[in-house]
Amino acid sequence: MTFFRRMPLGLILSAVCLANSLHGAELSIDDRLRQDVEFLAADKLEGRDVGTPGGAQAAEFIRDRFRSLGLVSGPADGSYFQNFPVRIGSKVTDDSFLELIAPDGTTTRLVRGEDFEPLVFGGDGEFDAPIVFVGYGIKSDDPPIDDFATLDIEGKVVLLIRREPQIDDPASPLAGNELSRHAELETKVRNCWERKAAGILLVSDHHTITKDGKDNLLSSNYIPGNSSVGVAVCHIHESLADRLVAGSAVGTMAEVQKKIDGDLKPQSAPIEGWKVKGKISFVRVQVETANVVGMIEGEGPLAAETILVGAHYDHIGMGGPNSRDPGLRAIHNGADDNASGTAVLLETARRFASRPAKPTRRLVFIAFSGEERGLLGSAYYAKKGPIVPLEKTVAMVNFDMVGRVKDNRLIIYGTKTADAFEPILTKLDEKADSLALKLVPLGVPASDHITFYRSKIPSLHFFSGTHADYHMPTDDADRINYPGMTSVADLSEALVDELLSLPQAPAYVKVEENDPHGGMQLPGGKNTAYLGTSPDYSDEVDGVLLNGVRGGSPADQGGLKAGDIIVEFGGETIKNVQQYTSALYAHKPGDKVTVIVLRGEDGAKERQSLDVTLGTRGKSESE
Repeated sequence: MTFFRRMPLGLILSAVCLANSLHGAELSIDDRLRQDVEFLAADKLEGRDVGTPGGAQAAEFIRDRFRSLGLVSGPADGSYFQNFPVRIGSKVTDDSFLELIAPDGTTTRLVRGEDFEPLVFGGDGEFDAPIVFVGYGIKSDDPPIDDFATLDIEGKVVLLIRREPQIDDPASPLAGNELSRHAELETKVRNCWERKAAGILLVSDHHTITKDGKDNLLSSNYIPGNSSVGVAVCHIHESLADRLVAGSAVGTMAEVQKKIDGDLKPQSAPIEGWKVKGKISFVRVQVETANVVGMIEGEGPLAAETILVGAHYDHIGMGGPNSRDPGLRAIHNGADDNASGTAVLLETARRFASRPAKPTRRLVFIAFSGEERGLLGSAYYAKKGPIVPLEKTVAMVNFDMVGRVKDNRLIIYGTKTADAFEPILTKLDEKADSLALKLVPLGVPASDHITFYRSKIPSLHFFSGTHADYHMPTDDADRINYPGMTSVADLSEALVDELLSLPQAPAYVKVEENDPHGGMQLPGGKNTAYLGTSPDYSDEVDGVLLNGVRGGSPADQGGLKAGDIIVEFGGETIKNVQQYTSALYAHKPGDKVTVIVLRGEDGAKERQSLDVTLGTRGKSESE
């Protein structure tokens, strides 16, 4: 099976002609970078998602550039493509259905995509059961709210509302204006799963519906993941929910939400007479994508050592779960993220390929795929398919979002991952007139450099900063600072030259992974429990494989390690990341939790029990 479809001849020729022209002497550096970004971020590539024609065109463009520059193919077959599979989600099976049975026995077969949509993170399920309403599905000790206190939901299908009450009230005891963990679908679903619900019917809260005047169904892959939480979940329209509760003590969805918003008192009740029958099942959808790898062989006594230069070329396609507006289906061109980094990668390769002498160390240039889905391309390279031995890879330099240089400032992450990095960068900073560098010891775990750092390879990451267009359809080529990118390319060339000139390989240094610039903000802010682990989303195991543990975190203090597979958390069996996240959210800072892990080599893993005291999550800390 090959990753790439056959492209129309005219498109191939135009791409090749463009590739051949972009590195010509007649173009300025700014123009070369501009044309690369404009090609990669063009609407016709439709966001360069993995497994799409646009993603394949981007990869072929990069391959043609490597080839025209004279880089040698990394893979031995001469293709430049390191193919690997990616699971892009799950598809609802054709035999999935949902039927409503009214009190008078009338059965209505619902239409998938119009009346309801199964959500993959819930999973498979089959049921024929009565319906109960459980409000927002909240179980909280502080503030004291229990939507399940007066109902036995075992074996029943639960109707519940998205998000949480009082979301516009800064004085709300839940989380003020922010969404608390109780608003998370994972938390709601776990509450129902723990109480052995047969299935869940989810209806949008009134605030979400009135935001754009539409009651849009969520896509089946709204929350991506490799496995389910164990109870079928279907999203239905508010009008359908109103039909179910008509004539009951609940009132309409708008009315009951108004009541709960008023005093936070539960309004849970059986929906008398109604039943729902259904079967929900999914099949996994897998595609093939590729890293694009080109090399310049070294010459001399250090020629076997490798400096790896990388950037990811994929983006998020038409949006969806990874968009900052997940309900909007539109082309997300990803000019800054990461056509900009790919363009700097190509420019750096061009400069070293054009030199008459070979470098003192081998240079490997990699355009990664699958970064947006969890660093999949770099993980595949490092764990399953290194072109050159990792023990001979002495440094990695990564470009991700370098197109929005502002006030001549550039952030360099990972500066303490090698003893030689900061002296080199300080010298380059002093020499450079066009850039002022901010040096950060590690930071930003969500890019490909972190894969190599965790493989004990000194790694640097170039980054020009966040902006309002991040993961939005507005991240377009006309918003890029091309003179700033030229300065980044100049710096990258100077940095690689310095690394090539080192008489000895840079010495790897382990850095505390609690840098304030890393991670993501999760609902609940400082009121949410913090463990300090980095799950490996690329592996499908029975449990949660840890890719890393933050130094000094509760996980580190409790003895968790990279390579551990978490199979129990606080007495709950853990089979996947969704269940792990929900179990973590169910606890508070200060709770002492027993974590069961599998540790050791494949085929000889042993269960170990570790006691961990959960910490407080800061706004920048991940799980």
